[in-house]
Amino acid sequence: MVDAPFSPTAEWAHRLISSAAYDAIYREVILAYLGCGDEEVSETMEFLGRLAPTIVPIEYIGEFAKQTFGVTVPAGVNARKMSVLHKDDVDPAVMLRLVDKDRELFGRLMDFAWRPL
Repeated sequence: MVDAPFSPTAEWAHRLISSAAYDAIYREVILAYLGCGDEEVSETMEFLGRLAPTIVPIEYIGEFAKQTFGVTVPAGVNARKMSVLHKDDVDPAVMLRLVDKDRELFGRLMDFAWRPL
């Protein structure tokens, strides 16, 4: 995707997320994962309403597992904390292209997400 050797730097990360190949694979990844990449957010919400999944924000996974299943989830490394880029360092046009409909969908899903008792 990038015509330069891997380097864990902000410069290399910028080149990666701005590449056409990255855009083709990771644009609106939530919608693509759900198989709803070409649909509007409202249609995706209707689809999810029929499936009725339990949506749990990542920060509540441990509490959800304990309250729902009585198990303890071991702590792991959150990949979001390993980033060499801060969201404010990313070109707004690149960010919008990658997360446009996903941003709206994520917000609506979080409105209905599980919360601790």
